[in-house]
Amino acid sequence: MVVNFSNLDFHERPILILKNAGGTPLGVLGYANNIAGDLKYNETSSITFKIPAYVDGEPVPYYDEVIGMRTVELKGIGQFVLMNPSEINDGIKKEKSCKAYSLEYEFVYKQIALPHNTYKFFDYASPDNTLLGIIMDMMPSWRVGRVSDSLINKYRTFEVSGENLYNLIKGTVQQSYNCIFDFDTMTRAVHVRDASEKAIDKPVFISLQNLAKQIEVT
Repeated sequence: MVVNFSNLDFHERPILILKNAGGTPLGVLGYANNIAGDLKYNETSSITFKIPAYVDGEPVPYYDEVIGMRTVELKGIGQFVLMNPSEINDGIKKEKSCKAYSLEYEFVYKQIALPHNTYKFFDYASPDNTLLGIIMDMMPSWRVGRVSDSLINKYRTFEVSGENLYNLIKGTVQQSYNCIFDFDTMTRAVHVRDASEKAIDKPVFISLQNLAKQIEVT
């Protein structure tokens, strides 16, 4: 997933926005706690959090709406697909433990089979019979973003006998075309770049005021 870490303020409390599967906001999960993220580049990221059913004897807003397959936006980070939460009730308190995977996890739910053939990677002018065009036709809520010029007229020969889209992308497609898929979960855009392209360097400053809890110099 794509995360712009330079725009993040780790001093602010994380804000979770609950949405339905279509992306319409339902409300802010203001009582969510223990929010933690496992953010990865070129891999599926995840977040975990807990939400109580009651606070000071009053029902917590949207508690019942926190269910599997809904979307949670971690403001400033991206969007995530909720798995089925586990609910714990010990007679004193009731709460849900939640885990959500970055939005590209939606590609796991679609299966694809391709006959043995030679596939052009992509063509903006005529995308229908290209490999990326075939993939994106199966995911109508997503769109094609930036694609490296060097990939436009690249052809590869292979076949797929039943595989989910995400595994196809991360395995056969990235290896065969020597490319990297970047999923922008905020805009639902799929960017693809040539793996041989030089990446843009962005400095990261680590100090006790932002990322580091302790620094040891030897």
